[in-house]
Amino acid sequence: MKKMTLPIKEILNMMVSFDKKYGIPFPVSTEIIYKWALGTDLPKNTDTVIYTGGLYQLVPYIKEFTNYLESIEEAKGTSIIMKFGERFISLTDFFAKIVVNVSKDELEKQYSIIRNIVELIKSTGTDFGYLYDKDMYTGVLLFDYGLKDAFKEHAESVHKNLKESGVKAVITIDPHTTYILKTIYPKILKDFNINVINYLELLYKFKMKPKREIHESFTIHDPCYYARNLNIITQPRELLLNGGVKINEPFRTKELTFCCGSPVETLSPSLSKEIAKTRLEELVLTSDRIITMCPMCNLSLSRVNEKNASIEDISEVLKKIYL
Repeated sequence: MKKMTLPIKEILNMMVSFDKKYGIPFPVSTEIIYKWALGTDLPKNTDTVIYTGGLYQLVPYIKEFTNYLESIEEAKGTSIIMKFGERFISLTDFFAKIVVNVSKDELEKQYSIIRNIVELIKSTGTDFGYLYDKDMYTGVLLFDYGLKDAFKEHAESVHKNLKESGVKAVITIDPHTTYILKTIYPKILKDFNINVINYLELLYKFKMKPKREIHESFTIHDPCYYARNLNIITQPRELLLNGGVKINEPFRTKELTFCCGSPVETLSPSLSKEIAKTRLEELVLTSDRIITMCPMCNLSLSRVNEKNASIEDISEVLKKIYL
């Protein structure tokens, strides 16, 4: 059966509308971004902060949204498309129902990953805090989709928030947030002089000493922004090798890494799936234990993981070695 074409213009307009209302391109309370840190001892008023950008936290919601769009793609006829096409932006109530479907266990898993990263950063002796309710999404999806005006407006809000919070340096935890803050914001924003370092760069810089060697074997998947744009390639590998990990390199790796299928999943779930299948098939040729370094890569590959390969975030493995 031929798949239906999604109303891309309406989807993009909807995302811009949600972003203006919620600060993220989905109708989700911003509480989910900082809820992981409640009850921790992270100070609030510091000039160096861990900056999550909300991507790990948004993964369960993106997953449900993508599943919904996939059901539209696979629907027979055009009735659903016509029904939702012109009224996409007004469907906040409907998308609120999608939010209800998000698994608390899945959200807690993402929170756990962030807490692991926090403990890894703490082990370096670095003094840092957290912005809590001012930890804002960077607008990366708007950037990826070429929504220049909406992205610029969003970026200006983030910059203003950082300046008002007295932030001078941020420690990022995913490739998308790192790339946007380190590379794109300085190009489009006046006086953006905040120091940006990714936590993998930070751990590598401090020459972390392993507490144990785990002698496990993994295939490593490089996210595009890390490998192609930020040159974060050696750092994660050295951190793993120091802990006795055997790294299996897939056919396309490092600077020549292959796309995981994201972020096109919110415009064409079927295309995203085909790309992810190609990549996962390539990865499992060397090992059925896979390390990802990006929440979106993990989500994309997990969506097509029919052979039940083990797909772990790198922080979960580093925790075994260094904590």
